[in-house]
Amino acid sequence: MASEELRRLFVHELNLARNSEVAGNHMLADIAVHARSRELRRVLDEGAHSRHEQLENLDACAQAAGISSGRRVTEPVIEALRGRFQEFLGMQPSPDVLDMFVLGTSLRVTVLAIAAYDELIELAEILGQLACVRRLRMNLVSKEEYAYRLRRTGYDLGYQIVGDGALVARA
Repeated sequence: MASEELRRLFVHELNLARNSEVAGNHMLADIAVHARSRELRRVLDEGAHSRHEQLENLDACAQAAGISSGRRVTEPVIEALRGRFQEFLGMQPSPDVLDMFVLGTSLRVTVLAIAAYDELIELAEILGQLACVRRLRMNLVSKEEYAYRLRRTGYDLGYQIVGDGALVARA
């Protein structure tokens, strides 16, 4: 009985992860058009490509586990981040500051996905869904690498905005 409840939880979380990926992909594509930095646009484009592969991994995991696609639902966290972004746009920030906000929003979406994958991997391991574990770990590693690239890009952009004065202020 308890194992069936865990399986239902796994199915639920897997469907939520897929819905979040789809919603996150749409939102990130919408905000990426506001990026002005060539480096930031390059990193965002790389992320878009890897997110397509991550959706394929989620679908393959569901298929391997004998799970049919769940219903599509609105992802409230992603929608809240979208609203937050729109509100910030209304403040008419400078292009450099907008780049930092695009980057920060992208990082938030990515970190949320990392947490979801951590939980899914644990459930898949408990349930013996080894094919899913492998695919979910691939997604987790991809998200962690992407988060690192976003952070590195953020540091570089931040220092470009404030110049060498930031090094003095941090010392």
